Amino acid sequence: MYCGATAGELVTVAEIPTGDGTGRWTSYACRPCRIGGRLVPFLAHPSGSRGGLHYWPAAVPYELVARLADLGDAPQLRPITDRLFPAVAASASRVVAGRDRGAATSAVHAAVMELRKAAVTDTDDRREPVHLFTSRLFPGGGGDDDTTAAAEWTRSTLDAHGLSAAWPVADAMITAGRTRRPWWLSLRADEDAVAIQIHRSRAHRTPRLPDPIPGLANGVRHAYSVTPVMDGLCMWASVALSTAPPPSRDEVLDTLAAASGERTRLPFAPF
Repeated sequence: MYCGATAGELVTVAEIPTGDGTGRWTSYACRPCRIGGRLVPFLAHPSGSRGGLHYWPAAVPYELVARLADLGDAPQLRPITDRLFPAVAASASRVVAGRDRGAATSAVHAAVMELRKAAVTDTDDRREPVHLFTSRLFPGGGGDDDTTAAAEWTRSTLDAHGLSAAWPVADAMITAGRTRRPWWLSLRADEDAVAIQIHRSRAHRTPRLPDPIPGLANGVRHAYSVTPVMDGLCMWASVALSTAPPPSRDEVLDTLAAASGERTRLPFAPF
């Protein structure tokens, strides 16, 4: 089966055995159809459920779906979808324990980050180079293996990439985001800014950063926000490294959509 459009290369999106078992029905789609329908290429289907049509979950934002469509058949994405699709199912299941749903949600977030990294790596050179893209899961509880380890890892990572100016904001976020449950910390940087993101369980009070942030150099600007996501909170901050202003409210919302899958009203405006 072919889509009705003829825009560019057609990619296989499904292979379904015929009723008599003698062959397969194969479905193809062009790039616009793969984007509009959020279709996963057949060669990128998770290993445990290959065949019928698969759709990128809501946690994968529209702009990332468009970037992934540029990759064509994208067999290199299968290791990521092998983790993404089971984690999405577990995070939405009512029969999975709350702690396990939280871990599954963190796994979804990590897989989306990996998809974003794969899209940036494999797309054309017109996009800004990513100098840093890394993440790590911490056990929670606030002990030496948790917030202390998170601070040491973050400080050494930022220092190694010449991004020490962002450390005070990251340190304040780690302190404000302390939780008893496992939580995810990610760092991403390009030529203009460092993005720091924490995905943690929900809190009775909205985590806030001190104002002013201790140790933050004069003239270093940042934006910070918190939004609810699946079974938790996403804390997000951007530290400007150039003369460009910090991200706007819409840019913050678009970034947070990578975790929540939809545009969400922020509880309060960025600084």
